[in-house]
Amino acid sequence: MLSLALFLLTACQKKDKVKVINCKLTNEEYAFCINRTDSAMLAQIDSFLIEIKSNGTLNKIVARYFGSSKPQGVKSAPLDSDNALVVVTSADFPPFEYMEGDTYYGVDMEIAAAFAKKLGKKLVIKNVRFASVLNELQMGHANVAIAALSVVDARKNFVTFSNGYYMAGQVIMAKVDDDTFSACSSAEEVRRLLLNMDSSVRIGYQNSSSAYYYLYGKSREYTDTFSVEGKGYDTVSSAVEAMLNGEVDFVMTDSAAAEAIAKQFNK
Repeated sequence: MLSLALFLLTACQKKDKVKVINCKLTNEEYAFCINRTDSAMLAQIDSFLIEIKSNGTLNKIVARYFGSSKPQGVKSAPLDSDNALVVVTSADFPPFEYMEGDTYYGVDMEIAAAFAKKLGKKLVIKNVRFASVLNELQMGHANVAIAALSVVDARKNFVTFSNGYYMAGQVIMAKVDDDTFSACSSAEEVRRLLLNMDSSVRIGYQNSSSAYYYLYGKSREYTDTFSVEGKGYDTVSSAVEAMLNGEVDFVMTDSAAAEAIAKQFNK
């Protein structure tokens, strides 16, 4: 009976679907984005970031998503609220911004709430596709963009970056039974494999993300020339679904998001 029970338990266990190749190909820093003409907002943000770094608030927020502390939900005031700080984001990128019902969670969302409180303003969160975040800011539809935005040189043509608040890096996600990168123990080994791949290899990424800039050399700091075929999706989750459906072979995204999204798919 015991052996039968163990067999049934094993048979019912759900096999993991995806894995993360934990070798960061880049070193990137997340920052707020501000309209290039809004020097007053930039000064307020930089002062605020210095404060929450020095008093431990930033570390406490980060610990709620990378430790055992409980995340704190954030509510948005109505878009037409008076005395509002309007923050544009793309709430599909855990653990930095995501939603449960009508409540926002994530490192960025808690930072945004703390910043609004510091200014004595109501927090209005405008949730759009990631590829539209900077456009919303440029068009004056928001005061600041907070969306796990890496300081990429090419983006400086459109917006101004604040001081940074979190270090990130690009990683590869693969199907759990794919052994392509299994022998890699460093970012350099992963990079060499990618450089040797041709256009028959397809890599998914989130539209307008750092992975796009990296794969296509679309920013000054990324000088490698890759021959892989890239394919953009609205969200990283959509790219992972495409990988599981055979549309792409791998996915590239930021390391923390890769771990969080892998856990969602492997539940």
